[in-house]
Amino acid sequence: MQARHKTMLATLLVLAWVSTTAYAFWWFEFKDLRPFDTTSNGQIVQPELISLSASLQQVTSVRRTSVVHFWNPDCYCNRFNNAHLQQIRERYAKDGVDFYLAVAGKLSANHKQSIQDTFGAIKLIEVNNPQLLKNIPSTPSAAVISPEYGVAYYGPYSEGATCSAQNGSFVESALNTINSGQQTKSLNTLAFGCYCDWSSI
Repeated sequence: MQARHKTMLATLLVLAWVSTTAYAFWWFEFKDLRPFDTTSNGQIVQPELISLSASLQQVTSVRRTSVVHFWNPDCYCNRFNNAHLQQIRERYAKDGVDFYLAVAGKLSANHKQSIQDTFGAIKLIEVNNPQLLKNIPSTPSAAVISPEYGVAYYGPYSEGATCSAQNGSFVESALNTINSGQQTKSLNTLAFGCYCDWSSI
């Protein structure tokens, strides 16, 4: 009888350990999985892209193809996206693509140091434009801007739990299209992955 109790206790302990491990894995890897735009009704409408383009043109003076990276320093998903962004910068900077880092609100000295440590030399945009703040539903996200066509792409870098290059890259696809001399305009708000609010700092 005592052996049976020991077996039951051991089984319960194993089940508790498995449950705790599974919950911890979910917490650290999947708690931030959500739709990119939680207010989206499944429609992508051209006026939204026009509004975003107009708002971006007020805070950037784009003279060549540019990528504006929308960043929230407190977003847990950054750990996946930072490497992906670095790959894109290394690949396309040699083609003359400019890179900007946009934050919502004013940067503190600590945040500026964090940006320098994480991204190195990158042009900063501190956004206080209410219309632009309203138009960015989530981060990590990016706008690809062409001086000829305006916003060629806005949305996440990719889909999935890690938002990495392994899940495909919407940003690279837009840059490749522009570099081939073709026009593209795409607003991608229907993705599902690891995203956070682009909240004020």
